[in-house]
Amino acid sequence: MTLPADPEAVLRLREWLSGELLEGIGVDFRGADLSGADLVAAELREANLSAVVLTGANLAAGQLWGADLTRADLTGACLRKAELDTGTAAHALLRGADLGKTSLFEVDLRGADLRGADLSFARIADCDLRLACLADTTCRSTHLGGRLDDSTDVTGMNGSVVGPAMVVDGGGERELAAEALRAWLAERGADVTVRAAGG
Repeated sequence: MTLPADPEAVLRLREWLSGELLEGIGVDFRGADLSGADLVAAELREANLSAVVLTGANLAAGQLWGADLTRADLTGACLRKAELDTGTAAHALLRGADLGKTSLFEVDLRGADLRGADLSFARIADCDLRLACLADTTCRSTHLGGRLDDSTDVTGMNGSVVGPAMVVDGGGERELAAEALRAWLAERGADVTVRAAGG
């Protein structure tokens, strides 16, 4: 483990190492390497985790509302039932991450790499998924309410998703649901079924 530069963050991590839950609301953790850390139910609202290394970390049920995960490395991390609402994870690495039942409302995911991630029962609502890689993701009743365009890689996405989603193209934004969304995704290499919310 590599400690961050901010003294407050170091103090919070030392408390966590002594057996307490990590409470880092609004704390700057930049520079830290927390690979493999057990951070279940961590309180990280509004925390700065930009470029922090969290490969294989367990952040299940973590509270990360408004957190900055820009360019953070969460490869293989567990974020099951975590809440990332209103935060940013632009260009974050989430390859092979477990995002089952994760809440992602109004999250900036532009350029994020989620290749091979498990998105089962995740709620993705009003997120920006342009330039994001969703290739080979596993979906199961995944709410895909984000903003997509031709730069969103959905090759090999499989399972079932819940629409509608917003598609951005030369004509502006348009809402696609049911068969129209399934066809749009299929044209780009996805193999998913689509149903309407509440359907």
